[in-house]
Amino acid sequence: MRRVAGCLVFLLLVGLSAAPAGADSAITEKTRVTLGGALGKMAGLLGGKRAREGTITEYHVRGDRMLERHGDTGRLVDLAEEKIYDIDYRRRRYSVTTFAEFRRKMERLDGPDPGGTGQEQPSPDDEGQALEYEVEVQIDETGRTEIIAGQECREVKTVVTLRQKGKSLEEGGGLVLSAGTWMGPESQAFAERLEFQRRMAEKLGFGDLEGMRKSMVSAMTAWPGMDQAMQAFRDKQAAFRGSPLRTELTIETVAGSESADPPAEAETGERPGAKLGGMLRGLGKRLRRSRGSEGERAAAADAGGKRVLMTSRTEVLSQGGEVAESAVSIPEGFERRRP
Repeated sequence: MRRVAGCLVFLLLVGLSAAPAGADSAITEKTRVTLGGALGKMAGLLGGKRAREGTITEYHVRGDRMLERHGDTGRLVDLAEEKIYDIDYRRRRYSVTTFAEFRRKMERLDGPDPGGTGQEQPSPDDEGQALEYEVEVQIDETGRTEIIAGQECREVKTVVTLRQKGKSLEEGGGLVLSAGTWMGPESQAFAERLEFQRRMAEKLGFGDLEGMRKSMVSAMTAWPGMDQAMQAFRDKQAAFRGSPLRTELTIETVAGSESADPPAEAETGERPGAKLGGMLRGLGKRLRRSRGSEGERAAAADAGGKRVLMTSRTEVLSQGGEVAESAVSIPEGFERRRP
């Protein structure tokens, strides 16, 4: 779920840092994700210290290489070699995936589901018509300021509401995504990381960052209309000047008095596993269908039908430049693990 939250933050904020690139980049972030309901309690019990306190992620960019490290695991991307190195620091080993192999995996995932029936999924309404959704985006600068990672930041509140066309949220149900983003000054470190991601998107065949964004949206459409919601957000992102140093996300579902919470495959007209990230969609659907305990259902009723699906908080702990060559290299003595 940490990766799901990270994807959502990326989708919301990609392209917001506009400082010119051209230097090394070192960024350390902490992310904590909490699931709602019974799944959240289970994750808290099984996830240990990482689930309770969050995950520290280190990003190091130097030239054609970027390392993203989470504790004992890391991923090193080399644009010149067109290779991805997945590193296990505890076992002192690594595996290699070429960009060509990665693209072939994407093509397979983007094709028909090999285990599927090939049949169209049933439509979500009685008349066999796919539901349509409307998106509303509200963005406000609250006037609040705070020092984060040594920088003065201002708060920008965003609320994205996704509901059935022609119905209120209370009637037809839907999704509410609330984001509190603390924007600091434009950051060279953020700009360099963004420039690397842009180059990586081109090398991997996405075309550009916008293409990557759309592919990620497609991968996460357990919620119909999510692409609409993200596009509406981006159309109004002028308030986001600078670099996001803290982002707090809350995703809530609203059952609605008239909604039956139909399966996501029916709403999108896609077969399970038909797009990259089918596992994410499957998780999203299971979360959506989770009714929770009797007490949780009563609490949701008291809250106007809202139930918290997920909350996350991502904060920059430090940022800077001057990345050493060793920071973006396979450590000496590590063995290559072959398939």
